[in-house]
Amino acid sequence: MHPCSLTCGVLNIGNRVDERVYHLIKRIPVVFGHLADVIDVKACLINDISLSMPATAYSPIAGGYFPYPLFSHAALFKEQADKKLLKMDKHLDKVLVVTDKPLAGPEGRIYGQADVGGLYAVVTTHGFYDGSGRGDERLVLEACYLLGRTMGLPRCDDAKCIMHPAETLADIDARTAFCESCVRVLRARS
Repeated sequence: MHPCSLTCGVLNIGNRVDERVYHLIKRIPVVFGHLADVIDVKACLINDISLSMPATAYSPIAGGYFPYPLFSHAALFKEQADKKLLKMDKHLDKVLVVTDKPLAGPEGRIYGQADVGGLYAVVTTHGFYDGSGRGDERLVLEACYLLGRTMGLPRCDDAKCIMHPAETLADIDARTAFCESCVRVLRARS
């Protein structure tokens, strides 16, 4: 059985492109690495300069940015990137928006949002870097959780699974890998 391939474009919005983003791009394939018989995940940077956050995304009441307006930015950049990649017979399967701005959802602050079963996800670095030295890995784990959601993977009850939803930094820190149950779901879908 040949693994299916998935190329994720990383779009940087609201913060400068720095070592955090490059670390994320290197680590996403590693986290998905033990699923190499099912899916071959690659990540690449779409933009090398920072883009401004869309003003329409900010909610003064929520004190943060709603992620869904960022999906339209992601769609635009996916289209532009796909035109360039078409020359090499490639395309982007998913787009992950990375920002350092606080994100807000209906229940308050969130670490990210995915278009479940769709193409786009948004993750924030806001709050990940608390001096514990775990900020980079938190970004990677939350990004992989969100990419899993775009692949249609359900939330998982296993606190050590990447697909376990995070309400706190401790929830993210507890994640280690995809559990066997989630691996079976992914295998069944590919």
